[in-house]
Amino acid sequence: PDLVNRWRKLVAELVTSPVIIVKRCARPDNAVGPPFLVIFTDGSSVAFGAVVYVVYRICQIKPGPWGEALGQSNTFSSALLLAKARVAPLAGITTPRSEMNGMVVGTKLTELALRSMPEMPSSLTFCLDSECTIAAVQSEHGLLRSYLANRRATIQYAFDDWKQKYPKMAVSYTHLTLP
Repeated sequence: PDLVNRWRKLVAELVTSPVIIVKRCARPDNAVGPPFLVIFTDGSSVAFGAVVYVVYRICQIKPGPWGEALGQSNTFSSALLLAKARVAPLAGITTPRSEMNGMVVGTKLTELALRSMPEMPSSLTFCLDSECTIAAVQSEHGLLRSYLANRRATIQYAFDDWKQKYPKMAVSYTHLTLP
């Protein structure tokens, strides 16, 4: 009987609760210009993953006695677009391999975002804290073992494809240093 009463109260609460509105658009109403994507990737011995944020420049006009350009202030609005995390294999994985897997996940999420967005971003910025991964991706003549070389090829293929399809879009890496 106690469980039945608890269920009845829960159902009554759900029926009488106010409507929840979820905004499904990532683009703010007062956005100016094309968006840009910021991709964070990371990996450790227990998991790896990536997130993709879409960032828009917002122009707010503040009234005043001055000219129109002087009354503008620019801010930015960001929204989580995509995310994916994977648990590392039970047998274990080294941190550089996990970091590289995080970069591959970030690359695949970025490909999905680019295919899905109605407006092409002006730039892509990959933020990661692994110097090994940045060096492996940027190396053109470095010798890598097959595990990292295959993942580097996946990433490089996507980057080359983006440069060809979107020649005006800037792609960059940022090394994050943590305190």
